[in-house]
Amino acid sequence: MIDWKPVGARIKKRREALSLTQRELGTKVGMVASTVAQHESGVRATRDEKLALFAKALDVSESWLRYGVVGMSDTDRQMIERDAYLKGFRAFRERARRALLKIGFDIEGDTPLARAFKDSP
Repeated sequence: MIDWKPVGARIKKRREALSLTQRELGTKVGMVASTVAQHESGVRATRDEKLALFAKALDVSESWLRYGVVGMSDTDRQMIERDAYLKGFRAFRERARRALLKIGFDIEGDTPLARAFKDSP
């Protein structure tokens, strides 16, 4: 799971660095100023398609908006996402984890992600 507050803070930081108002940024990404404000405060989750629009409008990479790093490789991004999923998975009780694993294996089969969940404590 992504913590949206840092993502929003980076959107706001870059918008301000470009001397754009929320209304101007909203026009570029197809939303009203109040929705931009919700994204900037982390109240509203920034879905992939909107994140791509923000990145383009702000002339930054999606990796920087999402994780705060420049030049992140796909492998690094996948590892960060996997770790976030595992952290959420571990929050479930043992019985729920077993049920989720069964569902995952029934749907996906033996994938690297499924093995990572299976091997997690």
